[in-house]
Amino acid sequence: MKKTAKEIIEEMKFEILKAIKENDFCFYGIRGWDEEYEIGQILPESVKWDYDNDMPTEEEVGGTCVTITDSQHSDFKDWYETDEEMLEAIEKAISLNQRQYRYPMLFLVGSNDRNPYNAYEADDNEAILADASVLLRVY
Repeated sequence: MKKTAKEIIEEMKFEILKAIKENDFCFYGIRGWDEEYEIGQILPESVKWDYDNDMPTEEEVGGTCVTITDSQHSDFKDWYETDEEMLEAIEKAISLNQRQYRYPMLFLVGSNDRNPYNAYEADDNEAILADASVLLRVY
């Protein structure tokens, strides 16, 4: 049985805070995927979705699609100033990702550039992060 976002945060709060504090990214998000990523890996770009045919296209969107909290439009560490606020934001992103998708693995990622191509961020709480770096596997 998958852990809830609250259980993940409770078990990994020190690792999550360490990953955020040891990196100086503007944006942090949760990336779900079917395969293992390496810590430090720069994630490949996501591609646009063809809604008419319900399939991916070949056209890249300028970054990797991740789940963030809806209020994160500026520097994460400026917006969320305390450890508790940071953990609540990541917990919310994990919870949103779990509700929308069914990935077997979730990763905390960071980036300094959001949506460089001004692509359509289709899903609720979706952000396209350029050169997103894997910081931690959260499950």
